[in-house]
Amino acid sequence: MRAGFDAPGQARADGEVWHSFANNPLAIPLDMIFEGSSVRASLTANALHEGPPDCLHGGLAAHLMDGLLGTMMQANGYRCRTGTLDIRYLRPTPLDKPLELVGEITSSNGRRHVTRGTISHNGEVTVEAKGLFVEVQK
Repeated sequence: MRAGFDAPGQARADGEVWHSFANNPLAIPLDMIFEGSSVRASLTANALHEGPPDCLHGGLAAHLMDGLLGTMMQANGYRCRTGTLDIRYLRPTPLDKPLELVGEITSSNGRRHVTRGTISHNGEVTVEAKGLFVEVQK
């Protein structure tokens, strides 16, 4: 059974971990922790996520950032769609090592919300993302 739209927001309000993509076998599951208008998660990518040898596939890094930032918007009560997602690959993201994912809402103007996200390993940012999320009608 799929969770309703308000489920991430309820997890945020209750201070609980949100288990994203638990029912999507094609997605990479993340356990998200919401803190105000930001989110964090951790992941150890494995061979299923490989692109270049021993590195996270760039398309999967984009998937992780879009999922993290989009769910963060949902948890904050915004019914949005991704307008744009700009990804910068700063250095290889290793497999089989703990990764930290962080996202935040950086600004809002009417229906438009700008977000920022990163993937890091050992405190070193490997991927940066900037997203524009646009609210849609219910």
